[in-house]
Amino acid sequence: MSREPTFRFDYSLRSDVGLVRQANEDSGMACDVLLAVADGLGGHACGEIASKLAVTHMATLIDPAHSPDDMAAHLHSAITAIADDIAAHVTTDPESYGMGTTLTCLALAGETLVVGHIGDSRAYLLRDRAFEQLTIDHTYVQQLLTAGDITPAQAKTHPQRSVILRAIGANKGSHPDVSIREIQAGDRVLVCSDGLSGEVSDSELEQVLRDTPDPTAAVTALIELALDGGAHDNVTCIVADVVAVTNGVDVDPLLVGAAVEPHESSTSVLPTHADPDQEVTIDRSAWRKTVRRYRTLLVFLAGMLTTIAVIMLVVWSQWWVGARDGHVVIGRGMSEPVLGVQFSRIVETSKILDLQLPAFQREQVAATIHASSLSHAQRIVNSLTCTIVETGQWCPSR
Repeated sequence: MSREPTFRFDYSLRSDVGLVRQANEDSGMACDVLLAVADGLGGHACGEIASKLAVTHMATLIDPAHSPDDMAAHLHSAITAIADDIAAHVTTDPESYGMGTTLTCLALAGETLVVGHIGDSRAYLLRDRAFEQLTIDHTYVQQLLTAGDITPAQAKTHPQRSVILRAIGANKGSHPDVSIREIQAGDRVLVCSDGLSGEVSDSELEQVLRDTPDPTAAVTALIELALDGGAHDNVTCIVADVVAVTNGVDVDPLLVGAAVEPHESSTSVLPTHADPDQEVTIDRSAWRKTVRRYRTLLVFLAGMLTTIAVIMLVVWSQWWVGARDGHVVIGRGMSEPVLGVQFSRIVETSKILDLQLPAFQREQVAATIHASSLSHAQRIVNSLTCTIVETGQWCPSR
């Protein structure tokens, strides 16, 4: 039995390519009564095609008058239809064999929330003091966790943590989990790809959702956390608050990620019910993403430059007295070349010819005499001068 909508989502969504992948294979879709995130499998461009097929098909299910049972049935049939579309695409393009997608969606139907899920994208619910995961990952690692064969800590680093057991297409079982649960005003939900949940812990997700009232600000904060964590995969998330319907619902869907043009999907933050006459700010932050992407290289280069700076400081703090072109000179830096490169310069050239010096002092000068400072080097030269001309204020009187 159909009914008028009781609640709607006050939402924001965003998709980011991340810091490692070259293309975005995630797709996201949201409207006032339906949220969906799909993470494509099979590699560029097959994965992005599959995720786009999933969310665009989900957009056809938008109907505020659906009953919970109707919506659950539609979700089952939609996933079958998406699998058929993927199979048809593989038939026409055999190179796309193995393509598929995850799909996690939340639909409002009266005073209930219908949860549809297949794969390892996730949905969470924050209500008062409780924060819970609404979906169970269809992965090999989750299977091990459920059986008690590994611990949650081991799951985070398990070498097969990316192995998905169920997905739409990708030659895997496409049977979804569909459940119906009660919903209430004030609830907050998060739907995301594993690019977020894989980089950000549940406790961090909960903290952002609790501490950031505005959905758009919450989405931005979550994406930033994923980027700070390395963002090894595409990152897509939707944050939505459940509010009472007062003036009807908006069923026009907003899309992000592979479902739209790349330059539109990777950086735009889409606020709820934006005024069409109001300019929307696009958060490109290209320089910050570049810094994060090349963080390791930049740290290495910074270390190299620091090391070079320290070495040069040590090199140019050295003073010496030696012989150049027959004269006794004062030099700064390395007295001898390093790998054929001279790291020194002559600061002062005295009037003393090295051949005028007694044999012992001539050998010392030829081997260079090290000094602690310019004034120290000058005293050494004055002392050498006294061995030739025993006059001058610096020479000891007889």
